[in-house]
Amino acid sequence: MASVFKRKRMVNGRTVAAKKFTIQYVDGNGKSKRVTGYTDKTKSWELARKLEAGVADGEHLKYRKTPLPEHLAAFKQHLEAQNDSAKHVKQTERRIKQIIDDCDFERIRDVNLTAVENWLAKQRAERVFGVKTSNYYARDFKGFFSWMVRAGRAESNPLARFTPLNAETDARRERRALNSDDFAKLTEATLGGDAFKGISGIDRAVLYMVSANTGLRASELASLTPESFDLEAKLVQVHAAHSKRRRRDKQPLRDDLAALIRGWLVGRSGLLWPGDWNEDAAAMLRIDLKAGGIPYIDETGKVYDFHALRHQFISGLARAGVPVKVAQVLARHSSVVLTMDRYAHLVGDDSSEALQKLPPLPVSDLTQILTQPLAIGCQNLAFGDTREAPLPFVKGTPKSFDRNGLACLDTTLPELTQARPTGIEPVTCGLEVRCSIQLSYGRKVLKVNVLLRVCAAA
Repeated sequence: MASVFKRKRMVNGRTVAAKKFTIQYVDGNGKSKRVTGYTDKTKSWELARKLEAGVADGEHLKYRKTPLPEHLAAFKQHLEAQNDSAKHVKQTERRIKQIIDDCDFERIRDVNLTAVENWLAKQRAERVFGVKTSNYYARDFKGFFSWMVRAGRAESNPLARFTPLNAETDARRERRALNSDDFAKLTEATLGGDAFKGISGIDRAVLYMVSANTGLRASELASLTPESFDLEAKLVQVHAAHSKRRRRDKQPLRDDLAALIRGWLVGRSGLLWPGDWNEDAAAMLRIDLKAGGIPYIDETGKVYDFHALRHQFISGLARAGVPVKVAQVLARHSSVVLTMDRYAHLVGDDSSEALQKLPPLPVSDLTQILTQPLAIGCQNLAFGDTREAPLPFVKGTPKSFDRNGLACLDTTLPELTQARPTGIEPVTCGLEVRCSIQLSYGRKVLKVNVLLRVCAAA
């Protein structure tokens, strides 16, 4: 059976106990081993039981004094070996290093969830970054420790219980889509614009049209060459190293865009949009928006940055009535919810126009009849009396209904028979319809049997 104890030694004639417990156990081969545990006896006993049960090998113990920057360097090599893009590796390393430095973490034992959460909260409070970026920092740091656990460098992940915040509550940047007229203004203004980081106005106009009609991201566009386009098949291909999904993507091209690209590619080679423009894509687009008289931020606070061109693409699919599943595939999203909730934006009267596309009502004569002013006799069969009254539909709050009781059904209201029933054929007079009306207010349900009689006014 394992044992946990503190070693003792003589110092200046006195017996001094070690700060950390020593664990002695028998491994699977029957050999007795000793490893250094923790200053906490309970944690040391937990480790002792794991070691003896063979579910822990104690390998991580030798990394306890290793500085975190050394672990981070090893993690960087791991990401590079996984064929992650240089940009992703650099960004992940920067985020982890910033947390380590700002939280004064030196070794694994210094890291704790509370310190990381407090640091993230401080950055959000000081508007250094928003909720979404805060989640990215925590995700990368949590992934760093998950790798250390798998690699035997750490016993557990201190951020294992971290829960991402709801980024929908952060309204720092909400994107929008332009209507077709404003997008045309943007393209025309860009054509005559000055060069930006070596990208001419004509090249930027083509860039915007390709992005808004394929949904490709800035980093994906920056990797394209003439060989990326198969204009016979009307496809553009993004290599896995540059795709966000880390897989080779083939995106279809509409006919007119393929024809435009065919002429634009003549005589071109290498990167179509070279340089580091994609690092300042928002600033580049803002210049062209200003030239076209289009605000970067509209009156509702929504922005139109370069990534909004991807929103433009998906919103256009939604307005065109493209099936949701097809839109998800074209957007290269893993979830339909992400496609429609975050990226599809309605512009102007899109929702009203969509309603007009519904099939016509099946009974056109009913519309004519119901639009005529009628005198309706309401017989309350539940209470046994017949009085001239409107239909028992109650407007107002449940409170007003409780206060008035059944007044709307059992009280004589002003006569409504003065309205002339124009447009009603004589055969409709005297028509009686029995129906049941159920009114529900909270837990109270009132069911009333009603006789409707259509009659002509004198």
